[in-house]
Amino acid sequence: MESDRGYAPVEIKAGATINEDFFKGLRHFFKVFRGRVGSAGLVYGGSDIQPRTEWFIVPAFETAKLIRFIEAGK
Repeated sequence: MESDRGYAPVEIKAGATINEDFFKGLRHFFKVFRGRVGSAGLVYGGSDIQPRTEWFIVPAFETAKLIRFIEAGK
């Protein structure tokens, strides 16, 4: 996605348990597009919203909240 602050990558994973491998793609994106990335998010198969320092993590049924977060430029 694009936001006022730059690109906003969103990774989608089927797993219900968050693990560090989920973030490999996002970290790579941040390296490639250095300085042009705003918010970032992860959609996963779990059930809890998990705002973190680097990413906003939401379950699939809460994807609209992630989009609103990105659009707000957080």
